[in-house]
Amino acid sequence: MEDKGLFVWCDDIMIGMDNDPASFGRPSFSTANIFLNSFMVQELEAYEKIQTIACRVPEKIDKTRQRRESFIDTIQEECWDRRDKFFYSVDVDIKTRQFDWFH
Repeated sequence: MEDKGLFVWCDDIMIGMDNDPASFGRPSFSTANIFLNSFMVQELEAYEKIQTIACRVPEKIDKTRQRRESFIDTIQEECWDRRDKFFYSVDVDIKTRQFDWFH
């Protein structure tokens, strides 16, 4: 599986969403949770604002903005379900698990 750059929880300990079946009880580093990835978009936006106030180096600000916009595109591409019109977490462990069904 190609690494698309989504963020992945290490495990389900204290992630802020109790018993979320997309993460709870799953193998370590196996879920690119939509909750976590949405937070990371906000983190990049906050970082961009901090750079605008404190750094004022247009090249760095533009690089952060481009990274955030690219990351949003990745979330849209990998997590959005056209049929359900809903964002889902991504199972990134499908090549190593010996199942013919997915969680």
